[in-house]
Amino acid sequence: NTTQESIVADAKKKKKTGNMWTRSKNFKELTDWAFKTIDADGSGQVDKKELYTGLLMIHLKLATYAGPAACRPATREYCEKIFDQMDVDKSGELDRSEFEEVMQIVCAQVFTRVTIQWAMTLMIVPMIAQGLWNAFVVMNESAWDFWMEID
Repeated sequence: NTTQESIVADAKKKKKTGNMWTRSKNFKELTDWAFKTIDADGSGQVDKKELYTGLLMIHLKLATYAGPAACRPATREYCEKIFDQMDVDKSGELDRSEFEEVMQIVCAQVFTRVTIQWAMTLMIVPMIAQGLWNAFVVMNESAWDFWMEID
């Protein structure tokens, strides 16, 4: 997918600088927690299988807090593609710094989906409510006009 490839390419470009969130203490703590959780065998490295199952688990956990928009985990193929691109030393495993880059991509995707979901909710719900209110007002005016003509 072209969008997914561009996200991976952008993450590689921003590797050194990052953004305010990825440089924050909270992001570092989140990354450390995720790494420890995903590194099932405790080797200090994350392989493809651990990455995929770990990302599934993280997405499901996020969904309890951020809603269904966060619970759209990447496919196995996409996880493998990210893994291959972020495994800079081609060791077949991700170390902490390589894993942090994966977390930057995952967090960016989840943040984007959640933001779009909330923006749409905040825009669409009032529009539907206004439309329903307008229909109600028109129906009442029509009914009033009808009853006035009968009298």
